[in-house]
Amino acid sequence: MSATSESNSVAPFKLRYACHLGFLSRDRPLFHETLGTAEPTAHIAYAATQGFAGIEDNWFMSREAVEQARIGEALNRFGLELGCFVVSFDPSDYSWVSHDEQAIAKIDAEIAAGIEAAKRGSGRYMVMAPAALPGVPFSIQLTNVIRHLRRVAGMCERAGVILCIEQTNRFGLPGMLLQHVLDAWAVVRTVESPAVKLLFDFYHVQQMDGNLVANFRQCRDEIAISQIADLPGRCKLGDSEINWPAVLRAVRDSGYRGLIEYEVVPATEGEAGEQAALEALRRVDAAI
Repeated sequence: MSATSESNSVAPFKLRYACHLGFLSRDRPLFHETLGTAEPTAHIAYAATQGFAGIEDNWFMSREAVEQARIGEALNRFGLELGCFVVSFDPSDYSWVSHDEQAIAKIDAEIAAGIEAAKRGSGRYMVMAPAALPGVPFSIQLTNVIRHLRRVAGMCERAGVILCIEQTNRFGLPGMLLQHVLDAWAVVRTVESPAVKLLFDFYHVQQMDGNLVANFRQCRDEIAISQIADLPGRCKLGDSEINWPAVLRAVRDSGYRGLIEYEVVPATEGEAGEQAALEALRRVDAAI
């Protein structure tokens, strides 16, 4: 199938999905082989023809300011939303779990830079995940995370952005602090700011906690954005035992209207693998 043969006649999705501009690398956006380029605006235009509601760009902060602005302009032109982008996610950086002048200065600078990038890209969802400092009790590290979040929450509120806290899994990211979704939810509830919310990644939750529907319902009021992919290896939906139509039906019925980012890595190389991932999403969505 050629990208140039696509039209706007595809059936609309029932939920607001986002494809990505590069999950593992900014050089490998989801439809790289389909379009033959990694140029972001080409992918934004294509996403619009396929019925996506937004674009995720993990590597947005690594782009030049001019390119960030160009992405924002394209999103506005095609009526799409910028989803998550990472501002702080480094297993070797212990700033969030420490509390000294150096940690405060580093975090404040990261948040300030993220806010400026969000303005250029017409976005508002910044992601952070704190690293775990070996040998320090979990409760002490958690307390420091909350102290930092309460300080930067005001900056985010005034800028109209949302700092999304992400829980990860210990198998793929063993050095991170928040490995269970209810721990991340508890942090958000404790901070009590409209600018500090939860990123609910179904892939991580399935590996660490399971019980996807119940956990989503428990966290629902604090979820700003969500992500989906199947196991193992963030493959296309339908490759595991997860009943995705039932899960996403529960998401819809909860009243959630945020983006659902399709953080998939096609198992098959080339355009065929990318289109198989897209068709898998269409099949699941149609079955909701």
